[in-house]
Amino acid sequence: MVAWYRAAGTGCGVLRARLPCATVRFRPVSIRIGGLPAVLVLSAALALAGAGCGSSPSQDKAATTPPVSGVHDVEARSLRFSPPAIQVPAGTTVSWHFDDGAVPHNVTGKGFASPNLKQTTWSHRFAAAGAFTYRCTLHANMVGRVVVTAQ
Repeated sequence: MVAWYRAAGTGCGVLRARLPCATVRFRPVSIRIGGLPAVLVLSAALALAGAGCGSSPSQDKAATTPPVSGVHDVEARSLRFSPPAIQVPAGTTVSWHFDDGAVPHNVTGKGFASPNLKQTTWSHRFAAAGAFTYRCTLHANMVGRVVVTAQ
């Protein structure tokens, strides 16, 4: 949703637009409207900028996919984690296998983070129960989840 308002003291024809979006921050934009073509161009630009708001399909998939039980290995390949969600008991070590050629990946979540890696494996032991969302900070759509159950 775009909120339009006329800035006080700026004269006739000056509008400001704000895009309320948690993932993208914009400063208020001022333009002088010169006719209908300018309004159409501005409207199209704001619609495209606002399209980036919200969560990505990968984030939604990691959050909504039922976790796979009995799996403790996750593969990072083709710019995704597979499986996107796993469930393990507390005390389990989960291993991420980076097998995407020359493309580096990492795993970053609350309380754990790997370096950028290629063609190798990185592991983390989950001691406490909880749901842990993680992501590759190099590729915004690479998101996964580990659900740790009490023993």
